[in-house]
Amino acid sequence: GCISPSSLLFPAAVRGAWEQLSALFGDKAVLAPIRARLADRSTPLAERRRAVDLLRRAGDTESTTLLVSLLDDAALRPSVIPLLANAADSAAVATGLITKFNAFAPAERTAALAALTSKPALALPLLRAVAAGQFEKRHLTALHARQLRNLRNPEVTQALDRVWGRTGETSADAKATIARLRDTFRNAPLWSYRAAAGREVYDRLCSACHAWDANTPGKLGPNLSGTWRNGLDYFLENIVDPNAVVGTEFQLNLIALRNGTVVSGMVEKESDTALVVRTATESINVPKTDIKTREVTSQSLMPAGLLEALPERETIELLLFLTTEQK
Repeated sequence: GCISPSSLLFPAAVRGAWEQLSALFGDKAVLAPIRARLADRSTPLAERRRAVDLLRRAGDTESTTLLVSLLDDAALRPSVIPLLANAADSAAVATGLITKFNAFAPAERTAALAALTSKPALALPLLRAVAAGQFEKRHLTALHARQLRNLRNPEVTQALDRVWGRTGETSADAKATIARLRDTFRNAPLWSYRAAAGREVYDRLCSACHAWDANTPGKLGPNLSGTWRNGLDYFLENIVDPNAVVGTEFQLNLIALRNGTVVSGMVEKESDTALVVRTATESINVPKTDIKTREVTSQSLMPAGLLEALPERETIELLLFLTTEQK
């Protein structure tokens, strides 16, 4: 029979190249030894990281138990979390991400929420955990609410309405909200608020999509460097009613995949065979054969309702930061 490089004492580089080619060409048999090396804690970290990458490239969906167990491994966790969205056992994935969430670093929490809001099978356990007080609602932003609503699943939408409330204002509502928030800010004793605290709110809610540094590229929304000069009304109008004026380069693409996942983001590149989609957390390659439907909407990726969901103090501090020149 045929002898594979993995069964002989081939150099690691040769074995790695063979495994990568085999995985990319759909040879599922090669995945078993890759999973075994990943599970073995005595395997060098670089080899385990390469194993995770190979499983990702192969589109492996059968390693759920192993991948969930690796959420306790700080060195591998950043690579493992994005893989879990496509794992076969969504219930186990949701349980793992939700119960271990508080131990994650900020970037890992962002990736975990991106996974949990990517398809109904993960979104429903998340919303049930919020409703039961097992997951803090404060971790969900208006961006997550927009993504959950974009799943267009009646059960998810009903659960979201219960824990988040309905979204979507008319133009008249938006104007009234802008006027109310303008008065709140201008009547506040700003000397008792800190722009530095507003930066913390910005980092939590806005930095995934907007850069504050002119030299930082690759974000989903416009770069905000220097926009403090535009004043209070500029920020209120764009935050409260983000869909009023949307540049074509920032229009939201909703891409429903055949596995039930919905990818929301902007298309950076398109070829005859694939799309490169920039989401709030990463740029991903989406083969066109995996796409069920694709819709380009007139909406911005930025959701309405962001300020209304904040405590008044955080709203004032965020606006103070946005309208203050940063040295």
